[in-house]
Amino acid sequence: MSDFEIGTNGIKIPENTVKTIYNDIAHPVLLEAGKTMAIPFKAINWLAEVAKAYCVDKMANTAKLKDCVQKRIESIPDEELREPPKNIVVPAIISNSYTDSEELRLMYANLIANSMNKQQKHPAHPAFVEIIKQLTPSEALLLKSSNILTHTTPICQIRYQKKSSFNNLPHHNLASNHIIREFNEGVTALKYYIPSLKHIPVQDLQIMMDNFIRLNLVEVLAGKISINKDSYIDFYKDEFNIELEHSYASQNEDQWKDYELAHVLYVMAPTDFGRSFYKVCVE
Repeated sequence: MSDFEIGTNGIKIPENTVKTIYNDIAHPVLLEAGKTMAIPFKAINWLAEVAKAYCVDKMANTAKLKDCVQKRIESIPDEELREPPKNIVVPAIISNSYTDSEELRLMYANLIANSMNKQQKHPAHPAFVEIIKQLTPSEALLLKSSNILTHTTPICQIRYQKKSSFNNLPHHNLASNHIIREFNEGVTALKYYIPSLKHIPVQDLQIMMDNFIRLNLVEVLAGKISINKDSYIDFYKDEFNIELEHSYASQNEDQWKDYELAHVLYVMAPTDFGRSFYKVCVE
């Protein structure tokens, strides 16, 4: 018997043939479609769980922020208190609601408390909320524990560059075998090296410094050096540089024969914006 019958009503396909066609074609397609459709539903369920957790955390984080602010305004006389600007307090509360970092929360609390203090000499700028939002907890801790927003910081760029004669620094009695040089043709091995922050992994520090510069908290001043004679000793005597020199000395490639390991000195300084941010949100 033929699988297909031609009659007055057109072509009749036997039932078993229909099932075969479905199993061969439609069923696998629908299964794949079902799998594909399940993905958005899983994502929606995941988002719902995140939203649920956020609502719970939001209340807890807001309560923590309230306590932090309360502690900071207790010492301010009532007559010196004012209502905080809405363009500061509302974004700060919202941003705090989805952070679990106490370091960032303290910054939000300082910002709100100082915006309520009539005696505060440094204005609480609305942009400070956005600055805090774009900091990691580690960056917030670094700004608090170091002096990079209060003082100039000696830094250097470590480079493999064309050999050049030693150029002693004014008022710095450095020997000619030191690797401090002026900028020359070559490649940068490390953009920011700060011995005083050597407890931070060097690669993490690169990202942190780029972020601080991007946020206009600090700036790198080329062509300027610290007046402290001993401020650059660690640039060639610490363990990291000793290892770096050994690594460089072990290279025998011809492409580096005319190059030397060099430290190009700079100074990093806080901007006026960065100093104000420190006074209002960090100190």
